[in-house]
Amino acid sequence: ASFDDVTTYVLEDNRAVFVRFYQNARGEAVEAAILLWDGTDNREILTLTPTGETCRFTSAALALHGDQAAVVLGQRCTNQGTDWQLYTVDLNERMGTLAASADTGGVYLPYARTNNIWLSPNGTYAYITVPDGVTSRTASLVLVNLTDYSVLTLIDRQVLLPHHEDPRRVRVQSPDGAWLALPITSPGNNRNGLTVIELNDPSMPVRLDLALDTIGGIAFAPNNVVYAEINANGDGSLNALDLTAGTTRRVLRGNFQDSLLITPDGSGVVAQLYAGDAPYYSDLVGVTLGDGVLSPLYTGNPANRAQPLAWVHGS
Repeated sequence: ASFDDVTTYVLEDNRAVFVRFYQNARGEAVEAAILLWDGTDNREILTLTPTGETCRFTSAALALHGDQAAVVLGQRCTNQGTDWQLYTVDLNERMGTLAASADTGGVYLPYARTNNIWLSPNGTYAYITVPDGVTSRTASLVLVNLTDYSVLTLIDRQVLLPHHEDPRRVRVQSPDGAWLALPITSPGNNRNGLTVIELNDPSMPVRLDLALDTIGGIAFAPNNVVYAEINANGDGSLNALDLTAGTTRRVLRGNFQDSLLITPDGSGVVAQLYAGDAPYYSDLVGVTLGDGVLSPLYTGNPANRAQPLAWVHGS
């Protein structure tokens, strides 16, 4: 099956839910339709329109919690700037509610992933990223309580998000959907960091101050966030943050960057290890998280840069 003009989607075992933009003669999105495909039939659940005559949709993000959907739409209005709108949608009743909206600090760009939404496992909270206007790939993190539609800014700007040229495969949500890990950049005061939030309980986030160091890859292992920390000299280390104790430890020194792939049993990670002074040169290595033992898997060269993608049949 194929569908045109899809801007965001969620694919599950027995259905796909997606948002389709319908355009006017000038190529502007004047309708946002939420559709559900069950493997055979494709039906329209709801169609949303901009809130003003001079307004057009520019972005969308979608998340599901059972038969409840949450959709964040970016909207730009002539002479009024850009805002975001969060709709909750009952897929069975085909009804939508505008839960919250506000102005943004920046615009939604097609090449930067600044529009995201994550739902807490208990369905109480929606976490969304909103462009902050500082750079094309930074955003604020906003919390919407879906029981009373109250809005709280958890991180005011500088959440670093990927763009289309970014080689990193940064997984910011844990596989079980319980945790969120977001790199933070603050070029004005040289204070970078990592913030980790338990989605069911946003009241006690874990914040790591990395000073001048930056975050490379992020991945979730059982009870741990594994991340690559890189300093200004191009050196760094592979580290693990214990989600229960809130403590960090260095697993192994080295210039680890970009993709981190956790082994199926959760005991190790496959990573890119950059060699010497040539950042384009990387080896593929395995590292056990318990004792930091390194196992070479593939020796790279300037013409062949290895990058872990996925496990196939436990290999």
